[in-house]
Amino acid sequence: MISIKKNYKKLVRLIFVFILLCSSFLVFSQQTSIGVWSSVDIRKKINKNWIVKSELAYRNIYQNSKDKFLDLAVRYKLNKKIKIGLGYRYGIEQNMGSPIEYSNRLNVDVKSKFKILPKTKIEHRVRFQRKYAEMFTSTDGFLATNTLRNRIKIDHKTTKKINIISSYELFAKQSFKEALFFARQRALLGVDYQISKKSTFNCSYIFQEELQVINPLKQHIISFSYSFEI
Repeated sequence: MISIKKNYKKLVRLIFVFILLCSSFLVFSQQTSIGVWSSVDIRKKINKNWIVKSELAYRNIYQNSKDKFLDLAVRYKLNKKIKIGLGYRYGIEQNMGSPIEYSNRLNVDVKSKFKILPKTKIEHRVRFQRKYAEMFTSTDGFLATNTLRNRIKIDHKTTKKINIISSYELFAKQSFKEALFFARQRALLGVDYQISKKSTFNCSYIFQEELQVINPLKQHIISFSYSFEI
């Protein structure tokens, strides 16, 4: 009981210092916004190769957008280093000053992970996704927007319960209106805290920015997530 209290106090201090450091990097302008993302995900291991996952997420970008998502996914382990996955997302998205849009997104993932140091792993994920806007809520109707995402992630284990996470992701987008182009980049720095063998809490700072536009929108986001296995 005493060790649980000590670990909890350490986690609270770590989150406080982390948010304080992240907030010191914020630079505000007309094209800069801040936000909070939160999510809860549930995972079920079917056997040693198959995992199913469900996630509920809420994303609030101040004076910009409020989005809600339900994700469903299945993942298959090809071998010790490579996994493939299929996913579906139902989204309720509302940009300020615009009507609510309901969207459906399908994605395919290929993920590979390698140990580069005794306590450090590097992961590369390629994701191809197709997003459809439902009829009557968008001028795009059922025409898909395609996105190819490349992410590099580094996971460093500092203690038995705490991992430091960092990642960089590049988004390439294509739709019926536009040819393929680099649309966005996203960087993340976070902390994973293992509450128990089957549950983890994460707190992260995310910076993302539009690319190849004259006045790009920059977003500074604090993200909280809780995941557990049943």
